[in-house]
Amino acid sequence: MEYQYDEDARHFFEVYGPFDLEMKKGKVQKPSADWWRTVAKSYDPSPERGIGCYMFTLGDVRIKPWYVGKTWCEGGFRDEAFTDHKLEHYNCALKGRRGPARIFFFPLITRHFHDPDWQLSRDRTSTKRLINWLEKTLIGMALSQNADLQNARDTTFLRTVRVRGILGKSPIGRPHGEIPLARKALLGE
Repeated sequence: MEYQYDEDARHFFEVYGPFDLEMKKGKVQKPSADWWRTVAKSYDPSPERGIGCYMFTLGDVRIKPWYVGKTWCEGGFRDEAFTDHKLEHYNCALKGRRGPARIFFFPLITRHFHDPDWQLSRDRTSTKRLINWLEKTLIGMALSQNADLQNARDTTFLRTVRVRGILGKSPIGRPHGEIPLARKALLGE
């Protein structure tokens, strides 16, 4: 069966990972050149200079997101995802927790996933709003899986707004008629 392209879709991000992060004395380290070579062997093109979003996670069987970030800088993921500030977030999440420390990359690509000629996008100017939007969306999704997410910026409403049975903890007891109908409309449940 031939794949049908979604004509309305105009922006595409690929998923790379997860990649185990280098550790020393229980702390995440800035990746070495060997680590990046291993990543490059896993994926073509390598995400190293890609722009888009990334997600730091802990866990093996039960993977939990701990930090979501973005980059559109010229050095891509290599220069942005492992700054000292980001390593502080990752290492803070490690305190008292177990499971492998890993990272996913979500690079912006130039064409549809099924187009064999897609490449990593290099358009750092006109894609800032798009990458900002994806970061906020991923933060919302990650926060729904981990209330202790390390991200602080853009999370105030995600942490404080509740819609009974839709956003936030589910109410105790059986939900009244409106909640299941609203959940079905919004979540397909």
